[in-house]
Amino acid sequence: MSTLHTINKSPSDNTLWQSCLAALLPGDALLMIENAAYAAAQPSVMTQLQEYDIDIYLLSADVDARGLSGKLYTNANIIDDQQFVTLACQHTKVVSWF
Repeated sequence: MSTLHTINKSPSDNTLWQSCLAALLPGDALLMIENAAYAAAQPSVMTQLQEYDIDIYLLSADVDARGLSGKLYTNANIIDDQQFVTLACQHTKVVSWF
């Protein structure tokens, strides 16, 4: 059983991020959407996420809208909306952190 976690706040919302990280289990996936895409450009956040046995995703539209292309400190999977739907269907449950 795996969970897709979606988070939409930047890492400056420390309480939300810490709650999300505490819920991650091996095999889960984390999709950073909206302002959470900024996390992928922050080495400290991405280094912390690498400690978890999870897959990391970003929505391409959010990366583009925030001018982050070429500034990402990660090898996260960049996906589109259709792939987001597929990803959600591949997991037993989806938890949204807003």
